[in-house]
Amino acid sequence: MEREIFLFFHKTLANNFLDYLMIFFSQKGWLLWIPIFSYMILIILGLFLSDWLSFEIKNLTQRVRPCWTEYFREVIGCTHSYSFPSNHAVNALTSDTISLL
Repeated sequence: MEREIFLFFHKTLANNFLDYLMIFFSQKGWLLWIPIFSYMILIILGLFLSDWLSFEIKNLTQRVRPCWTEYFREVIGCTHSYSFPSNHAVNALTSDTISLL
């Protein structure tokens, strides 16, 4: 049964283009990973840069968190960092911008 399946695929799906393509992937398939790795490095560098810039803007604006007020009922803890700009928003904007480029 395996022989019949092999012969079916070998005789019906065989063509010169696929033969050339499979030889190329076998020998130089690592070339296909270069754009993926360069994109990943670009995203990581962009996130590092945006986090640093966000930290600097936070220290310049020094907007206090709402939980620092005296009327805040503390259910969960409150960090001692500043609140503007939001790192979640900065990271999402950075990754979306790089993805659109």
